[in-house]
Amino acid sequence: MLRTFFRVILLFLIIFNFKLPYIYYSSSLSVILAACYYVYFKNTIPFTFFFKKYNFIIFIGLICTILICAFIAITRNTYEITLVKVFVLQLFMLSCLVFCLPVLIEGKESSSFEEAMKIVVYAFVLQGLIQFLGFTIPAVGSWLISIKEEYIQDFLLNGPFDIYFRGYVLAGQPFFELPAGYGIAFVLLFRILLIDGQKLITGYKIYICLFLLLFGSLLTGRTAFVGLGMGALMCLFIFRKPIKTLISLLQTTILFLLFLFVVFLFMPSQRQTALVNHVFPFAFEMFYQYEETGRLSTHSTDIMLYDHYYEIPEDVMFRGTGRYLKSDGYYGDTDAGYMRTVLYGGVFYLLYLIFYQTLYFYEPLLISKRNKTHQSWADFVCIGTLFLYLFVLELKAEALASQNITEVILLFLGSSFMVRHYDRVEKRRNLVAGLAG
Repeated sequence: MLRTFFRVILLFLIIFNFKLPYIYYSSSLSVILAACYYVYFKNTIPFTFFFKKYNFIIFIGLICTILICAFIAITRNTYEITLVKVFVLQLFMLSCLVFCLPVLIEGKESSSFEEAMKIVVYAFVLQGLIQFLGFTIPAVGSWLISIKEEYIQDFLLNGPFDIYFRGYVLAGQPFFELPAGYGIAFVLLFRILLIDGQKLITGYKIYICLFLLLFGSLLTGRTAFVGLGMGALMCLFIFRKPIKTLISLLQTTILFLLFLFVVFLFMPSQRQTALVNHVFPFAFEMFYQYEETGRLSTHSTDIMLYDHYYEIPEDVMFRGTGRYLKSDGYYGDTDAGYMRTVLYGGVFYLLYLIFYQTLYFYEPLLISKRNKTHQSWADFVCIGTLFLYLFVLELKAEALASQNITEVILLFLGSSFMVRHYDRVEKRRNLVAGLAG
């Protein structure tokens, strides 16, 4: 139990990478804690995971991405280094993760992928708990907002939208990246619950996880519900006993709704009012709009569909502009990921990012497709769902390769998958050698 908690804390510090005094990033603290663990318990600091083929290829791809971004900025004479800094930070976060991988996986090699999914889910459950405390205890919420950078505080408290509650997080990036990460957590939770005879998350823990993931999603943004929906669709491709599973799912849903109702009743009346008047209209804007206008839409989807996609000149389409930001927002006045990527580096830059992102998925997809068991098929569907999820998110904002939270999760999952694969290969080899001897 303590070891699991320690692993969750390590991953939490890396994924959410919030600011800390003196050491600046929480990822740095994860390295310090892991180094202390290695020295105290192992008398050595391992670096072997940096040279594993899967991780090494991704690091090479990321370094190439940094160089390409710098090349685009220099050759277009803009010297815009915003994306360079984004990818350098990603390199730092991924390095922190790989340094911590031995303690995150130790002793669980044969089920490392399943354990990795559990740790990711628990990291977001912990974030959801922090958000719940921030929402229900005003002093905690005020403190969580106060530790944000000034421009984030100003946007949360004085911006055009009433979204102060999005600041009730312990994370460096409280906007698009965070709800996108919650979407991944939903997909992974559904995958865990569909493992035959799984003992990773059982009983009351399921309802607590669902509640805190849902509550965290309500406060961070609607993007998480894309992952929730895709996770539910994923289940349709994994079910082996559809009637029994649907009955179980219905029972779980009813109990979960009762649990939500009880939690709502025990909330202070002031918090109930804030939930109904501020959070619900934000999280469920689509349904509020349908009630008022008869259209299933939101302010952000309308802007995306009608303003953020437009015709790009042919020369920009192929070469890009090397521009990313301007004084009052994004260059090109668009949030759409595909548009911003093409505007910056052209269509070939977009294709490169797709190639780089594929490095995270290629081997796990190939291995899980090659094996003919039902659980391997379920892994294939889960990994494929996560891959497709990124392309869907790219319609709204930049998701391919550029979301640091997502990339950390994907590298952790991919590395854990490969560890489990090689552990199984080694056991089969030993078994064959034993039978032959």
